[in-house]
Amino acid sequence: MQYFLIEQDMGYARIPRFKDLHQQLHVWEIKQGNYYKIPKRMLFRLEEDKDTLFVDIIAGPIFMVSELLQTLLIKFEPTLGFKEFILLDQGNGITETYYMPTLEEIDCLSEQSEFDMMHVGLRKIVIEEEKVQDKSIFVIGGVKKRYVIARLDVVESMIRREAIGFAITEVEVV
Repeated sequence: MQYFLIEQDMGYARIPRFKDLHQQLHVWEIKQGNYYKIPKRMLFRLEEDKDTLFVDIIAGPIFMVSELLQTLLIKFEPTLGFKEFILLDQGNGITETYYMPTLEEIDCLSEQSEFDMMHVGLRKIVIEEEKVQDKSIFVIGGVKKRYVIARLDVVESMIRREAIGFAITEVEVV
């Protein structure tokens, strides 16, 4: 099976920029998989910009998806939970709803994976397929940085639905 790293497409310069996210949400809670500490629904204020492009995936500082992709992910992972985030550009009267999937963290890295100098991130991702089992989307466990990985059929479905705002990189599988 083929798997892909899903990241923010840096070609989109006018994605939503958060004003107060770090005052309201401790991102490290998410990185530790403590989803239960996050309220079911939250409101985040955005920097005012009438030209903000609301892409289908916002990968940082937390991973969240549009309603289009939330619906898609439920088809692949029916038991997947979500936290609802309302994004508000008060000056321009714009609101959009995004969903943070409560992705399972799986320790699936092969010894062939290569860490960066600080041992925080990965330079080369190699996952062991047997550890992933049949998960369609998940987070790599055992590293400080969050890496969202999706199976080929999920990525193909995202592309068929013309989702925007994400970049993919195939990862090695052993």
